[in-house]
Amino acid sequence: MVTGIEPAWANKLIINAQAETVREKATFKQAFAKQRCIIPCSSWFEWQQQSETNKQKFQFSAIDDEPLFMAGIYYQAKQQSQSLVVTLTTTPTAQCEAYHRRMPLLLQAKNIEYWLFGDAEQVSLLLESTMADEFKIVPN
Repeated sequence: MVTGIEPAWANKLIINAQAETVREKATFKQAFAKQRCIIPCSSWFEWQQQSETNKQKFQFSAIDDEPLFMAGIYYQAKQQSQSLVVTLTTTPTAQCEAYHRRMPLLLQAKNIEYWLFGDAEQVSLLLESTMADEFKIVPN
């Protein structure tokens, strides 16, 4: 698994897709319909600008230290042995907004099978939710 895609028209690697538009954008539409995945993790990181020359990294994890499940879409690489993964992002919770303007779309464990195998139209309901409102945030 490799993070990101690099379409011919793009001038940089695309590692995230906005959940709000993933169904409509040509780059993501087909993958959303047929190639959804889960990216399990224990945490994710965001950088916050502290001053003009200084950034601070923060680690976000579940309050109960349970695994997090990021929603993603994937593409088959030209070398068939690997997949290229794009993480879906959403509007941040009030707590996360203080650190970044987006956050990963996190799914509840009970919704994983539905996300992976459900009909794209029905799965669209999951694009508007996140698994928790509060996270453990630690400077790193």
